[in-house]
Amino acid sequence: MRVGVALYAMTQAGQALGLAIAAAYLVFAGGVFWVAAEERERLEIAALGADALVALSAAGAGNHFLFLWAFGFLVAHVVIVTIHKRRLERVAYQINRKAVYYRAEAETSRTAERERLAADFHDGPMQLFMGFQVRMEVIRQLLDRDPAAAAAEIAEFQETLKHQAAEMREFMLRARDGYSSTQGRDLGRACEELGRIFERDTGIPVRVTASGELGEIPEALSLEVLQIVREAMHNSFKHSNASQVDVTVSGDGASLHIEASDNGKGFPFRGAYKLDELDLMKIGPHTIKRRVRDLNGSLMVESRPGEGSRLVIRIPR
Repeated sequence: MRVGVALYAMTQAGQALGLAIAAAYLVFAGGVFWVAAEERERLEIAALGADALVALSAAGAGNHFLFLWAFGFLVAHVVIVTIHKRRLERVAYQINRKAVYYRAEAETSRTAERERLAADFHDGPMQLFMGFQVRMEVIRQLLDRDPAAAAAEIAEFQETLKHQAAEMREFMLRARDGYSSTQGRDLGRACEELGRIFERDTGIPVRVTASGELGEIPEALSLEVLQIVREAMHNSFKHSNASQVDVTVSGDGASLHIEASDNGKGFPFRGAYKLDELDLMKIGPHTIKRRVRDLNGSLMVESRPGEGSRLVIRIPR
C-alpha cells in the first residue's frame, strides 16, 4: 500500500522537490522488505522521515488526498515504532531479569558446593587428622613407660597412615571427579568398618549393628549416610567425653534408619526435639542437621545432660 502511495505521489506532485521526495519514499518503502532484520529499525526511522516529507510536499502542492494518506502513514508509523520500541524494552527487561536470576542461581549453586565440600572435609579428612593427634598422644605416653609397646603402636600407626592416605586420595577424587570406592559396597559393612577405625583411633568402644535392606543403595546416598555416621561417632568423642558409643543402621524398601547414642555428657539442653525445632532454637549438631535436611529426612535429638544423648534419623531412599 505504501509503495502504491509513493507511485501516486510521483504522478501527482507538481514540483521537482515533490517528485524527488516521493521517489525517496518509494526506495525507503521497498527497502524494508530487503534489508537485514538488525538494520530494519534504522530504515524504518528513515521511512518515518520520508512520510513527513511526502506529507509536507503534498500539502504544498494542495493535494489533500495525498496529504491525508501520507499523514495517516506518518501517524501509524509513529505508533508502530513506539510499540516496537516498547516491545524491545520488555524483551530486554525479561532478558536482564533472567540473567540476574541465572547469576543468582549460579552463585547459590557455588555456595552450596562450597558448603558441601567444607562439610565433607570436616567429616572426612579433618576427622583423620584428629585421629592422628589421639594416636600420637598414646604413643608419647607409651614411650616413657613401655618402649616395646610404643614401637608396636608406631608400626600399627604406619598401617593406619596408609589406610587414611587412601581415604584422602578418595576424598580428592570424589571432589574432583565424583568418584568413590564405596560404589557397590554394602552400607552395613562400610558402617562397621567406620566403627572399627573409630575405636582403633580413639580407644572408645563402639558397637555398630547393621540390619535390613542395605545392599542396593545409590552411591551418593550411601556416602551421605556414612558421613552422618562418622560425624555422630566423632561428636561423641569430641564433645561428650563418652566411654561407649552405639550405632544402629537399618533399612527397608522406603527408607534408611540411623540411631546413634552414647553415655557422655549430652547436649546443653534436656529433652527430645525434632529437626524444625532444633533449627528454630539453633541447637543440635549443625553438620548432621544440614545433611539430613538436604536428604529430605527427619531427625530427632534426645539429650540427657550428664547421662548421654541419642540421635534418631530417617532418610527416604
